[in-house]
Amino acid sequence: MTQYELDFNDYWRIIKKKRLIVILTAFMLTFFSLIFSILNKPTPVYQTSASLQIERSTSLTGLYMQSISWNYGDDLATRAAVIKSYSMIEKAAKSLGIIDSNMTSSEIKEDQSSVSAIERLKSRVTTEQEGFTNIINIKVRDYDPILTKDLANSLAKIYQQENFKQKNAQIQNSLKSLKLQLDNAEKEYRND
Repeated sequence: MTQYELDFNDYWRIIKKKRLIVILTAFMLTFFSLIFSILNKPTPVYQTSASLQIERSTSLTGLYMQSISWNYGDDLATRAAVIKSYSMIEKAAKSLGIIDSNMTSSEIKEDQSSVSAIERLKSRVTTEQEGFTNIINIKVRDYDPILTKDLANSLAKIYQQENFKQKNAQIQNSLKSLKLQLDNAEKEYRND
């Protein structure tokens, strides 16, 4: 049996003879690879974060309130949970126009589409303390980059506003209490 070895010229002659099949095969492989890559393209997920620095009160009233209040848990963990709470997400959804801002909380809880929108937003939000610092990062992940950015910034802004209202109410209550104690002490002093 004779052995025949193919060299480069033989291969080139075969390719020239069957060039239509070679070109068609290369075209089909390219076409199907392109279609496969387009159909299996992953949807991008965007993530953004907003950071809040939590400050302890340094005013006399704030120090007084901290000295008389008993705190059972971690203050930063509590604040992180408040940031991603249902009520905060509801306020953020109202500010972003996802939910009608004229609706009350009870009306929103009765409207199933509003509740599902809030729950969808809530599932996109996570909060975490940055190391051993007093900074809380609000992280939002979503398929819409604009919603991701706006939700993180809106939550940070709403938390700052609500925290300011809460601290202001505590200070007002402390002032009322101190004024009442001052009035009582003044009455006792005048009676003696």
